[in-house]
Amino acid sequence: MRSDAEENVQRLLRAARDAVGEEGAGVGVRSIAERAGVGVTTLYRHFADKAALIDGVAVHRWSTMRSLAERPVPPGGTLARIVLLLDTFTRMVSADDRLIAGAGWQVGRSPTAVLVPAKAGYDAALAALWARGQAEGTVHRRADPRDAMELAGCVRDTSRRPAQLRLLVVGLCARPEGGEALVEQMLRLPDPAYL
Repeated sequence: MRSDAEENVQRLLRAARDAVGEEGAGVGVRSIAERAGVGVTTLYRHFADKAALIDGVAVHRWSTMRSLAERPVPPGGTLARIVLLLDTFTRMVSADDRLIAGAGWQVGRSPTAVLVPAKAGYDAALAALWARGQAEGTVHRRADPRDAMELAGCVRDTSRRPAQLRLLVVGLCARPEGGEALVEQMLRLPDPAYL
């Protein structure tokens, strides 16, 4: 996809996120296109309909997560990558709180049909990282990546996110002090430009 077309898609996804968060799922496509600074024709060039655009926000999120999870991990960097994934996901979920409520989604469970392929790739990549972390002795042997993601999906209040992320990460670490240091590093980073 050309860079200007990709930029339009990003602007449409941001506009859909904000419009649905503020006005609910009944917001019109014209309003979304205006927020994005593009015409309705451009919106329909990239998305079949408003539902596909709104669903596209969730698909983009999971595709971004999958891309992060599948990047090469340096030796000894598995736990840091897992913490990065949890940090990124909690940033996404807390930033998208109004969209999630406005669209009537359940984090990680809806929209179902379009979400399954995007999320399945992420789940597989995270499971591989998790197993590697357990083999390295950095991830607690009883910790389960599905539970961590379920809990991370509940982190919706941006003001409580640091404390909740810290609690989540410390709970999955074989050595909690290592997790605390990684969380502190992540919390100092600016929000990523994931959308």
